[in-house]
Amino acid sequence: MAFKNPFAPNSSMGLVFNTVMSSIPMTDSYMWTVRKEKSQKYASMVVIAHADYMKVYNDKKSKVFECVVQAPGEGTDAFSLFRLTNEDDALARFILLHQHIQPFFNGPEGLYNVTVLQKLSDITRRADIFSHAHTAVLAGLNDSFRCPEVIKHINSQKCPEGKTPLLLAIECKSMQAVIQLIDCGASEEMTDENGDGIFHYAARSLGFGSQVMTVLSKDKELMDRTNKASHSALLVACQEGNFDAAIKLVKSGATVDMNDNIGYPIHYALKKCNVNAALTILENHGSQGKVKCIKHGGTPLHWAKSAEFIKLVLEREYDIDAMSKSGDTALSIMIQRGRPLCALTLMTSGADPNIADRDGNTPLHHAVKTKDLQTVHLLIGFGAEANKVNNKGESPRHLAATDILSTIGGMMGVKKRMEQGFLVIAPWTQNPDQLVDRYSGMNCELIYALHAVGAERCPPGTKGCQGGCKHGGTNNGMAPKIGMDQVDAGAQVYNKYLTQCIGDLCISAPTGRQGKDETDDHMDTTDGASNPSQRRSQDTVLCLDGGGIKGLILTQMLAAIEKASGKKIVEMFDWIVGTSTGGILALALSQGFSVEECRKLYMALKDEVFTGSRPYNSDKLESFLKDTFGAETTMDKYTYPRILVSGTLGDRSPPALHLFRNYDAPETSSAWIAANQEPFLPVLKPSEQLMWRAARSSGAAPTYFRPMGRFLDGGLIANNPTLDALTEIQEYYMYKKSQGEPVRKIGAVVSLGTGLTALKPIAHVEIMRPNSAVDLLSAAKSLAAGANLIDIMVEQVTESRMRAVDRARAWCFSIGTPFFRFSPPLSQEISMDETRDHVLSKMLFDTQCYIQKNKEDIQQMTDLIISL
Repeated sequence: MAFKNPFAPNSSMGLVFNTVMSSIPMTDSYMWTVRKEKSQKYASMVVIAHADYMKVYNDKKSKVFECVVQAPGEGTDAFSLFRLTNEDDALARFILLHQHIQPFFNGPEGLYNVTVLQKLSDITRRADIFSHAHTAVLAGLNDSFRCPEVIKHINSQKCPEGKTPLLLAIECKSMQAVIQLIDCGASEEMTDENGDGIFHYAARSLGFGSQVMTVLSKDKELMDRTNKASHSALLVACQEGNFDAAIKLVKSGATVDMNDNIGYPIHYALKKCNVNAALTILENHGSQGKVKCIKHGGTPLHWAKSAEFIKLVLEREYDIDAMSKSGDTALSIMIQRGRPLCALTLMTSGADPNIADRDGNTPLHHAVKTKDLQTVHLLIGFGAEANKVNNKGESPRHLAATDILSTIGGMMGVKKRMEQGFLVIAPWTQNPDQLVDRYSGMNCELIYALHAVGAERCPPGTKGCQGGCKHGGTNNGMAPKIGMDQVDAGAQVYNKYLTQCIGDLCISAPTGRQGKDETDDHMDTTDGASNPSQRRSQDTVLCLDGGGIKGLILTQMLAAIEKASGKKIVEMFDWIVGTSTGGILALALSQGFSVEECRKLYMALKDEVFTGSRPYNSDKLESFLKDTFGAETTMDKYTYPRILVSGTLGDRSPPALHLFRNYDAPETSSAWIAANQEPFLPVLKPSEQLMWRAARSSGAAPTYFRPMGRFLDGGLIANNPTLDALTEIQEYYMYKKSQGEPVRKIGAVVSLGTGLTALKPIAHVEIMRPNSAVDLLSAAKSLAAGANLIDIMVEQVTESRMRAVDRARAWCFSIGTPFFRFSPPLSQEISMDETRDHVLSKMLFDTQCYIQKNKEDIQQMTDLIISL
């Protein structure tokens, strides 16, 4: 039996269905969506209006008025543009739509597709009014700009905000439209109602601005034109974060000296952390590194949010201690914002840690306020003064001590609210007493850190003091678990005894000549080893231990010596001797590097060379040394002071010590004789020896870097080079004496180490044969013993402390020469390739504590040297 459709149009159910459907309101989606239809659909419908290829049909069955456009030709598809139930609305919309579409009917192909027609339909429904050229841009009819009815509107501003078609094309990110419009003669100089031109629009177009600029005018004046807000396109690009466009503008010659109420393009590049934009601006306009922003009066350094950006600025023109409107330096801002890496970068580049803001607060005040112990250590390590007071008379110690009460009070309030159930915190801190202990302990550590470097208590009568700062109080904070005295206790008694003996000897010798040896005869003060402008009666010797990155300790102690003496290191010493990192430092000092510049070298070494895993890339180290000392500089270029740098000749067994010199070795030098034994190749003379290769050879630490040819690290033989230096100097003057030339006595020896760490016990050193295959305990002990023995051998080979120091001290005592040894105890063991900033900042802090504790000895030493 045939199936009968119950909803057939002429059936009763069909009539009901049509009635119901016609009563349902049509949605916007149904009314305005352009649809592709078959032409036959409209064959039975009545046309109530038509123009060109557009018609309005009355679909009486569905009671809908439908606007249809059909391309010329028979049998083509039709496109339904809209469907409305009101005839008047349909006719009005038909007229409006025809006005927009009519110019494109006879234009290039592309009009008759759903996408384009949908865009045209949408345009007519907007309240905005557009010219035909604007319509072509919006609809993507890029080939129609030459149509007569379109091209006459090529520069029309019949558009919201007075945008020209070209400006609209840039805003719509239509490269083809931009190219076609410019080709048709569109003006590139016209602006909208806000004064924004083509480059302003490109500047706001993320992902498109830099691309479209390749086809826009190259007129620099046009690029720099400002809008009604006085903003250039470059400034707008930076405001919008469109740094690709900003880079393109800068490279095209746009002026960077345009600003808004915030600042200049460089400030925005740093604020929004765009490395490429900042680099481009600084490369093309180096002076931008010093320009101050309008809002805060801060330089780009104030705006930097990472060490990377600070380094970019520091490679150009900058004012590292420039102050903002609030009197803050960039260093102060970095500490207040909690950016310790930025602070470290600034201080290694010479930022003054003691400049106060308008309230008198130094960076150390701010670090204490934020309870940032690491930054406190860092600041102290770089010379922050612990006793400076702010405008309220508050010292950093006062702030640390008085904040304990408010901190504990606040935390007790937290505790009470927790107990009452009004406050819930993270489960790992559920014990409120732990919170109080944690925060009060933090302040106690701050107090101790300040106390350890000589922070004084408040004067009598200071208001608000607590036990940690009150005059006459006894609370000096909480010392670390491994105290300085504990670490260094073993050497203190002997050092004190020998120092006293040497001191007595110095006092008892009215002429300053302590004791007499075989070189005293023919003594003269006119030997060429002394700089004539800084002549002394006796030679002074500075010895610098090896230790990798711990050379930072050496620079810190050298800075303390310069501060105590008021003289440069090269003015204080006639001989500077170094091993490995100490050798690099000795060479840098001989070239005229300041101590501060030497510290920068070590930070650069950390960042540029100690990267990746061991062994490190030796090429990076060599490039670093070439940049530092010069690729062609020889050892004999700088003749004062005398320089000795130790290296190990590893092409023989046993290996031999070689001393790289900046003077010709005497024939009596035992080190020179040993290094030049046959059948081995002789070593180079100072006039032939490149300085950077000498530094590389001395620092060729096994497992860290490749050997430098036949040379290994000098620390394998003379990690503490004091005895080898004394031997070389004595042999040098013995040769002088044998030639009838004047000789000089050694007046003082200063030996600087790279830190002491606490002794640690070793459980097993005996290697045993297991009694049986199952004697696992003996096997495990033997493995541990083997590892321990290797550690012992390595430690002894590179030992620069203990007996190495005792022997040097005894030698000096035997010839009546004052000997000074300075090496700070460290609260933790530091590897020679350590790069973690918080570890290094603690190391510098430990060193500063040691300097403070031994400032009288340092002063005594410098006074003695100056008196020679």
